[in-house]
Amino acid sequence: MDIDKDELLIKIKDTLKSEVTPISFNTWISTLGIQKIENDNIVFTALSDYQKDFIENRFRDLLFNTLKYITNKDYTFSVIDLSDKKNTKSTSEIIKDNSSNVSDTEIEYNHQTLNPKYTFETFVVGNNNRFAHAAALAVGNEPRKIV
Repeated sequence: MDIDKDELLIKIKDTLKSEVTPISFNTWISTLGIQKIENDNIVFTALSDYQKDFIENRFRDLLFNTLKYITNKDYTFSVIDLSDKKNTKSTSEIIKDNSSNVSDTEIEYNHQTLNPKYTFETFVVGNNNRFAHAAALAVGNEPRKIV
């Protein structure tokens, strides 16, 4: 059964939207695309090398779990940087799920260790951190712009 790449991308984004913060979703996931699906490998497209690295390293397990949840199949994936002209034709390194079998108890424990007071949604900008907040927003909104 072949799956439509556009349909799969919509399902992935809908699922991940509830799994990550709105800032993370808008920064890293919303601009993600799918170039092709071949056999058991999905080739994602990123707008920058930084986004590519971030997806490969920070969202690796989340992407594997989301793909397994949506398709009920074990996919590998690779991410290519669309801003790198020489990389658009060739695929980058295929990333395989090498996560250990972590028990549900361990996952639940890890979720309990996060303090909900210290999330992006509850961040308060004050006089002491206004400059740092503005700098972080500027970098987040224009990561490749050199000042």
